[in-house]
Amino acid sequence: MIRPGKRTLTATIALLLLLQTAAPVLACPVCFSANKKSRTAFLVTTGLLSTMPWMIIGGGVFWYKRRLRELDEESAPDHEHEDVVPVDRNSQ
Repeated sequence: MIRPGKRTLTATIALLLLLQTAAPVLACPVCFSANKKSRTAFLVTTGLLSTMPWMIIGGGVFWYKRRLRELDEESAPDHEHEDVVPVDRNSQ
């Protein structure tokens, strides 16, 4: 008699093998179109959608760094308008 754990393992392996033998499905009629315009549009759109997450992340990093720089400039003391006399430590 086959143990329950072994039966599950056998069923899982059989399912994985079945999935590996399935023919690829063409989900988009434009992907493999013979029409030059459709093919170009597909490739441009693929490139745009592939680079968009990187552009969004880069824009967020750029904004964050610029905002930190602005906050540092706001919190830095303004030494131009202060009457500070330098101290000569050698005269003591």
